[in-house]
Amino acid sequence: MTGQMTKKPTTTPVKRVNCAATTVASIDIKRRDIGPIKRTLSASLPGEGVSLDMSTMANPAVIAHRGACGYLPEHTLQAVELAHQQGADYLEQDVVLTADGIPIVLHDVTLELTTNVESIFDGRQRDDGLFYAIDFTLAEIKRLTAHERTDHSGKAVFPNRYNGDAIHFEIPTLAEEIELVDALNAKTGKSAGLYIELKRPEFHESEGADLYASVLQVLR
Repeated sequence: MTGQMTKKPTTTPVKRVNCAATTVASIDIKRRDIGPIKRTLSASLPGEGVSLDMSTMANPAVIAHRGACGYLPEHTLQAVELAHQQGADYLEQDVVLTADGIPIVLHDVTLELTTNVESIFDGRQRDDGLFYAIDFTLAEIKRLTAHERTDHSGKAVFPNRYNGDAIHFEIPTLAEEIELVDALNAKTGKSAGLYIELKRPEFHESEGADLYASVLQVLR
């Protein structure tokens, strides 16, 4: 499991969701109780350096970045479950929208680097040669198989990671992932939280889609 470190709250923990837009500040909200928006720095802001002094972090929290992506394909439900079993305090979700406005958990706004979209929907790419998730309905995306990340030539970015083909990995919806984390928490007695990053909201806006509203609708 790859991780990012943040400090655990010292007060009674509340299940929280942190929605970080990569080109703006982050939004800190409570799930099912949407509170005031609070501006905080996002580590994904371009040009911002992040430095952590671990000696001052007596009780750090582990954030599973894209699930247990060092062991299983990133952002799949299997990777989320493994990260939960490994003791992650928070599970990170990158979120983009489908053509029918459903929030799905996917690191990129395009599909070709982490799925077999080219073999299933050949000809559906845009003029730039890329397959944008927002051009596919959820039903179409559920036909895809997720795999370990490749580059644009199809070569594995991390060749020593999972390379099996016996398991069918899907791209999950945000709702499916929340349901899984809730179920794992209920089963184990843990209180793992969510760490949601909204991917390229300005791109979605240019496509006529409201990423913020769609995600908040799921969280309500």
